[in-house]
Amino acid sequence: MLPDDRPGQHLAVTYVPVPPDLVMVHTEDITERKQLEEALRARHELYETLVETSMDALFVEDSGGRLLDCNTRACEMYGYSKQELLGLAMADLLAEELRESAQDLLEREHAMGGLHTKTLNVTKGGRVFPVEVNTCTVVIGGQDRIVVFVRDITECVQAEEALNHYIGRLEILRQIDAAIADGRSMEEIARMASRSIRRLISCPRASVALLGRQDADVTLLAVSAEPETSPGPSMPLALFSAYGTRQLARGAVWHVEDIRVLGDQLASAQALWEAGLCALQEFPLMVQGELAGILTVWHADPSSPGAMEIEGLRDVADRLTVAIRQSQLREQARRQTDEMEHRVRARTRDLRALYEVATAASESLDLRLILDRSLQAVLEALSCQQGTIHLFGGETDALRLAAQRGLAPDQAARLGELAAERAPMQWVIECNGPLMISVLATDPRLSWIAGVGDAIAYLGLPIHARGKLLGVMSVFVGDGTELSTGDVALLASVADRLGLAIENAQLRRQTERIATLEERERLARELHDVVAQSLYSLCLFAEAAKERATMGQLDEMKALLNDLSSAALHTLREMRLLLYQLRPADLAKEGLVGALRHRLNTVEHRSGIEARITGDVDVSLSSTVEEALYRIAQEALSNSLRHGQAGQVVLRLAVGDDNVTLEIRDDGQGFDLATARAQGGMGLRNMRERAAEMGGRLTIESSQGRGTLVRACVPLAAGGRATSDQYDSI
Repeated sequence: MLPDDRPGQHLAVTYVPVPPDLVMVHTEDITERKQLEEALRARHELYETLVETSMDALFVEDSGGRLLDCNTRACEMYGYSKQELLGLAMADLLAEELRESAQDLLEREHAMGGLHTKTLNVTKGGRVFPVEVNTCTVVIGGQDRIVVFVRDITECVQAEEALNHYIGRLEILRQIDAAIADGRSMEEIARMASRSIRRLISCPRASVALLGRQDADVTLLAVSAEPETSPGPSMPLALFSAYGTRQLARGAVWHVEDIRVLGDQLASAQALWEAGLCALQEFPLMVQGELAGILTVWHADPSSPGAMEIEGLRDVADRLTVAIRQSQLREQARRQTDEMEHRVRARTRDLRALYEVATAASESLDLRLILDRSLQAVLEALSCQQGTIHLFGGETDALRLAAQRGLAPDQAARLGELAAERAPMQWVIECNGPLMISVLATDPRLSWIAGVGDAIAYLGLPIHARGKLLGVMSVFVGDGTELSTGDVALLASVADRLGLAIENAQLRRQTERIATLEERERLARELHDVVAQSLYSLCLFAEAAKERATMGQLDEMKALLNDLSSAALHTLREMRLLLYQLRPADLAKEGLVGALRHRLNTVEHRSGIEARITGDVDVSLSSTVEEALYRIAQEALSNSLRHGQAGQVVLRLAVGDDNVTLEIRDDGQGFDLATARAQGGMGLRNMRERAAEMGGRLTIESSQGRGTLVRACVPLAAGGRATSDQYDSI
C-alpha cells in the first residue's frame, strides 16, 4: 500500500488475527524491492523489444544443438512457426550438402566458446541463402546455453558478386583494349574473349564467329570457341535459322531458352540438351550497319543469364565490334600499304628501265648497242627472257631484225625474215598499236613462233618518232609470267624513247655525212688555196732556177733555190697542219695539257719549231674551260705557224684561286696591232669571242720583229657572259 503522507513509498501490511478479538498488524517498507522489480520488468521489456525487432535471427540452443527459443525474425527468415522451429536443431537449418559438417561446427563451438562463420541455410520452402553466424555461450538457470545470431547476407553476397562480375567485365574489356592496342589478330582476340566469358559467367561454352560478305551471301571466316573440344556446333546457330539471322541482322540479341525448339533446323538439338548445352544467346557484332560477327554464349540453365550478365555480355560484344573494326582498318591499311609498295616497286622498275634506255642513248652513239641495252632493260623489268626489235630498213624498206635477246641462232634466223601473213610483228604494223596474243598455240599461223623458248604469249608495240612508224618492239611472255596494263604502258614508254633514240641516230648519221662532205669541201679548198698554190710556186721557182743554171747565173740560181726551200718548208707546215686537223687530239680523253702536247708533237716539232708547255701542267679543269682554252691555243699556234715564222713557241698554264691563265708566246716576226684591228682577221676575233663567252679576257702583245704574246684568262667557274670592257684592245 502507499501511505498518503509519503508518495512513492510502498508498504507491505500483514494482518494477523489474535484471538479472541485482536488483530496484529505488521507493516514492512518494500519500496526498494518494488523499485527493483519495476526496473527488472522494464529491462525485460527492453530486451524483448530488442530481440523481437532485431534484423537478425536469434536462437537459443542447448548443448546438444536443439533449439530452445527464437525470435520473430527467425520465423520470418526461415518460414517456420515458432513451435516448428523449437522442435528442430540448428543442423536442420543448414543447406543439405552442409549438414554432414554440422557436428564439426558444434564441436568447434563448444571448444572455442563461440563461433563466427559464413554458411548456407535453407528455408522451409527449400530456398538456400547465405548467412553469417555468430554464437556465444551463456549460463541460464545454472545451465550452459548457446545463443546463436544469424544474419541473412544475401544482399551482401549479391553485391559482392555484382562487384566481382563488374571487375571481371572490366578486366575482359581491358584485355580486349590492350590486344587492340598491341595490334593482335582478331582470331587471338576472339579466343581470349571466349575464355574470359566462360570464367565471368560460368557458362559451358562461348564462341566468337567472324563473318565476311561475298556478294549477297554471308560467309564464315573464322570461329574461336572455348573449350575447343566442346560438343557444340562450330557455326553460330543463327545461320541455321532464318528468324535468328533476321534478328541479328537488325542488331537484336537472339535468345533461345530451350535448344530443343530448334530440332527441325538442327538435328543435334537433343544431343546438345543432353550434353548440358540447353540454352543460348547470340549477340550481333555490327560494324557500320553490317553483321561482321556473332558472339554465342551457351547456358546449362535455361533461366540463365541474369540482367547483370546480359549487360556484361553486351559490353563485351561492343568491344569485340571495336576490335573487328580496328582489325578491318589494319587490314585495309596493310592492303593499301602493300598496293602502294607494289606500285612504288612497279614505278621504280619502270623508271629504272626508262633510265637505262635514256642512259644507253646518251652514253653511246652506236644504235645497235642502244637497242640491245634497251631491250635487256625491258626484259628484266617484265621478268621475260626473249624479245626482239625490228626496224624498217634496206633497199625494200622492210622489217628487219635489229636486236634480240634470248633467242637461239635458228630462232633469230626465223624472226629475221618475216612473212606478213605469219608474223605478229606485221600485225602490229597493220593495227599501228599494241598487240597482245594471250595464247600463241591457239593460232595455227603462229605455230612456228610458239617454239621461241618457253613463250606462250606475245606482246608487241610499234615504235614511232614524230608520227613516223620506225619499227616494232616485241616481248615473248613465258609460262608463269603475267603482264598487266602497267607493263604495256612501260613497253609503250620505252618504245617512244627508242623512237627518239632511233631518230637521233638517223639524224646523227645524216649530220655526220653532211659534216664529212663539208669537211671534204673545206680540205679541198685548203689544198687548192694553200697547198696547190704553194706547189705551183715551187714549180715556178724550180723552172726559174733551171733557166739561171743554163744561163750560168749561179748567184741568181742560188737565190731562187733559197726561195724554193722556204716555200717548200712553208708548204710542208701547211700539210702537217691539215693532217693534224684530219686527226685531232681527243680532248675529253687526254685533257687540255695532253691535247696541247699532242698538237706540239704532231705539228710544231715536225715543222722544226722548238715548242714546249710549262706551268701547272697537272691541273684538272672543267670540260667547258678546257674546250675554250684549247681552241684559243689552237688558233694562236696556227697563226704563229702560218704567219709568224717563229723558231720557238712556249705555252704556259697558270691556275689561281679563281682564274686560269694560258699564255702562248713565240719569237716570230710579230705584227702591228693597229693594222690587225683594221683588217679584222677572223682568227683573232674567234679567240676574243671564246674568251668573252667564258666570262674571261683575251689580250695580245705584239710588234714588228719582237714576237707575239697571246694571254687568255678565264674564271675557273666559267660560263658567265663577258661585257664589252673585257675585250682586248686589238
